[in-house]
Amino acid sequence: MNLNYFKKWMLNPVALITGLSLLWAPVIVKGASDVELIWQAQLDAPIHLPPVITAETVIATNSKGMIYGFNRLSGQLSWSTRKGIRYWDRSLVVHDDKFFVGLSGGVFQAHSIVDGKLLWKLDLGVDVQSKPLVKYGTLFIPTTYVGPELSNDPHGKATLFAVDLNSGKIKWSTKTANYALQTPSMNGRTLFLAGSYYDPSIDIDEGGPMKISAHNIDDEGSLLWDFKGLDGYIKAVYADQDAVVYVGYQDFINALNSQNGQQLWRVDTGNWTPSLLGSDGVIYYGSATTKVFAVSSHKGTKLWQFNIDGGSFNYLLGKPVLNEDKLIFLTQRGDIYALDSVSGKRSWVKSTQINARAGLSVEGSTIAMGGIDGTLQLYNVRKDNATGPL
Repeated sequence: MNLNYFKKWMLNPVALITGLSLLWAPVIVKGASDVELIWQAQLDAPIHLPPVITAETVIATNSKGMIYGFNRLSGQLSWSTRKGIRYWDRSLVVHDDKFFVGLSGGVFQAHSIVDGKLLWKLDLGVDVQSKPLVKYGTLFIPTTYVGPELSNDPHGKATLFAVDLNSGKIKWSTKTANYALQTPSMNGRTLFLAGSYYDPSIDIDEGGPMKISAHNIDDEGSLLWDFKGLDGYIKAVYADQDAVVYVGYQDFINALNSQNGQQLWRVDTGNWTPSLLGSDGVIYYGSATTKVFAVSSHKGTKLWQFNIDGGSFNYLLGKPVLNEDKLIFLTQRGDIYALDSVSGKRSWVKSTQINARAGLSVEGSTIAMGGIDGTLQLYNVRKDNATGPL
């Protein structure tokens, strides 16, 4: 079996040109005076995921599996996890005053955001390398048998665990035919899982067997329907009352009817597309073509398109973030863009020159991001600039 399609989604295929392209990055100053650097900290390894901003703490992870909590105002380090313990950074999720994370070996833990102390521990027996979904006081935890630093067993049957947020007790679980599960999505009381499974009869270079399934959370995750395709490893899935939208290794945006799993539409993104964001029936995404799109989740029709400045290789990193009426994202050349989420028109741009592989996070007027050199940066956006055009 060829697992290359699983590995490829972890790395940007044109990341090797990042350093060179920064040499020609344009100096973009529109809105720059209203976006200021608050503080900067240095981690000892690359930051591959957007930091998480909470009321008093900024949480960052690095490629060595460490987790750090910084004071949001001062940038001083408040706490960090112990060295030698491998936390899976992609599994980290924050809710209220806690953060939750998977460890190497199938352990899943809850910690206090204030001081990083352990609150509870649960041995799932299988690793968690995707972010759980938090809903209805429950952690819906996806697991995997295939991933970075794992022994990789494509015959494994990944389980979705529903775990009480406060006690860490398992409410119910459902085993799937997938060897890997992505972060699930939910609409109402229906949970939507995305995963990859092994089928020796299917031999395909670009893509692989994948499945989207709908589950009733009021009946211990009983199966409602499933859909099989060849899009390869699923990068992201979003569900609303009309559609379940996902993007996989093949870099097509696909939509299924959320009630029965029938395919509604399929759109070629044109190039590498790392993720997508769904909100109120609109899908936002960017590809390595320097273009950012908003499309209808129900029909797939294009609502608007925006072309990022700077020519080739200045594309959206990760997925954008919605903040009130603004769509905010980081580009490969280190530029922060804010677009009007309805029209797609540019509101402001800030050039940071950060060399990043991941996107950014936004909380109110605060923006956080991390670089592949371990640089952690926190910016403040003046309120009138954050919520309205210049």
